[in-house]
Amino acid sequence: MRTNPRPRLAQLWLRAQPWVPVIAMLVCLPALVNGIELDDLFHAARADDPLALSTSAFTFFGEHGPRTPFVPDGDLPWWSEPGVKLDLMRPVAALTHLLDYSAWPRLPWLMHLHSILWYGLLVFLVQRLYHALTGDPARAALAALIFGLSQAHAMDVGWLSARNAIIGATFVTAALHLHHRWRAQGFVPGAVLAPLTFAVALLSNEGTVAAGGYLLAYTLVLDRGRRRFWSLAPYAVVAIAWRVAFELLGYGADHSGMYLDPTSDSANYAARTVTQAAPMLAARLGLAVLDPLASIPGADLVAFVTAIPFVGLLWWLARERLRVDFITRMWGLGLLLSCFTAGTSVPTDRGLVILSLGGCAFVADLIPWLRREGESRAHRFVAGGLVALHLVISPVLMPLRVRSSAWVHGLAERALAKLPRGPEVVDHTVVLVNAPSDLVMIYARALAVHRGEGEVFPARVRWLYAGPSALTATRIGPNTIELRTEDRPWLAAPLDRMFRRDLRFHEGQTFESACITTEIVAVDAGVAPGIALPTAVRFSLHDERPGCTFTIMAWTSDGFAPWALPEIGQSQRLEPAVLM
Repeated sequence: MRTNPRPRLAQLWLRAQPWVPVIAMLVCLPALVNGIELDDLFHAARADDPLALSTSAFTFFGEHGPRTPFVPDGDLPWWSEPGVKLDLMRPVAALTHLLDYSAWPRLPWLMHLHSILWYGLLVFLVQRLYHALTGDPARAALAALIFGLSQAHAMDVGWLSARNAIIGATFVTAALHLHHRWRAQGFVPGAVLAPLTFAVALLSNEGTVAAGGYLLAYTLVLDRGRRRFWSLAPYAVVAIAWRVAFELLGYGADHSGMYLDPTSDSANYAARTVTQAAPMLAARLGLAVLDPLASIPGADLVAFVTAIPFVGLLWWLARERLRVDFITRMWGLGLLLSCFTAGTSVPTDRGLVILSLGGCAFVADLIPWLRREGESRAHRFVAGGLVALHLVISPVLMPLRVRSSAWVHGLAERALAKLPRGPEVVDHTVVLVNAPSDLVMIYARALAVHRGEGEVFPARVRWLYAGPSALTATRIGPNTIELRTEDRPWLAAPLDRMFRRDLRFHEGQTFESACITTEIVAVDAGVAPGIALPTAVRFSLHDERPGCTFTIMAWTSDGFAPWALPEIGQSQRLEPAVLM
């Protein structure tokens, strides 16, 4: 006689529910073999200065601010916009890095364990919050399991410098729980504790301001108290105070095409929010694959067009559930409202953790709804697809993706390994004719410092082109080179625009640096309205100026190598700088 396996599965699930945070941490354990990677190099460089690390752990570039940036202006590309800055106020997250470098400075695996423990705490609080709202432990555990196994969070857990997102989400979750206890259960201290916890979240990661979407959704859907909208006033005061401090202390992002500030660049921020919200929603409700979009020109438009029908379909399928279940309605509305921060940066999977609070609960509620008795085969097919994405594919990818920062760091190390070092080049300007990516090049000096080679690293590192296009290099004069792209212009992809917001280049436009004059020779004005990108650029190397001794290198299949200029009037083709 065959027994029905369903009761056994139900019993197994019942016993597994308390272990959901542990399960989430276990799939992240491969991160323990990660090391000090990418932005972590900047933190390691300031490990001996607790004040600097605690106040400027996220001061990346911008020479004219009150804090010393990690990347000096001399190492920025020629197209960097005057006044470009990226300086983020995350003191709570910075203190956790200070703890790492004070307590176990030579044990990166303990630093990564620290991040994994934060993630376990986050998943635990997420499950508690879901349970408090629904009163159903099985429903809460399913939503928390989908959250904890989400590979969208992998880089936040596996990369030390991205820990701030996990910490911020942890305090957001705690604030939402305290708010619910205050408004629904009469826990009066929550009126103070919840806004204070929200303040700690903001001081961990500025993206946690998106929690305002969930607070508003809670007030609109679940709160039945008198003068319920006044309950949002403390959070508004906290957010305003945080933003005022942010401005007064000189933090912020400016003149960057990747990072937009909602106050100083409101129009572009609003436009980007509209176009990026749909792909971010689709990534959160489906499988997060946002990371490659920023490196492919035009991919953002394709993602927007394809995301709309997917998100619309799920909302249409959930329409009855949203009508009868107030908790699902609150999470769905909160998910939509929290997208007002979508324009902050280019869309990445590691920017989805706050959206996950609503997205994972929404998916967890939708799956059993579509599988209930009497539903059509099409509805069951969609439910099966969601199960496959969130409970099969995502858990398989999670242990792999927590290693992604290590993989990228390995590429950067190999790319930069052959940059010159030594007393003979300390006063040189290293000119890289073509480079694979801005994001690789900004770590050159930090890598040298981390290896103990900072004292013999070149004074300046300048790259003339960054991207995957093949180039034609023509020597115009004794010290003048003209580069012309074959495939795509300078700054073609969103990821190329970290150091420049103004993309309206014109022929004859010049840029001066200490040792190099750059002149735009030709542009492509057909990319998009208001955008004209260089396709041919001329560089004059002024070796007659004091302190301007050059070492010229170009990308080869084996990394950077010394490059001899062609004869005057002659050209040379340079193969694409591909980082693989």
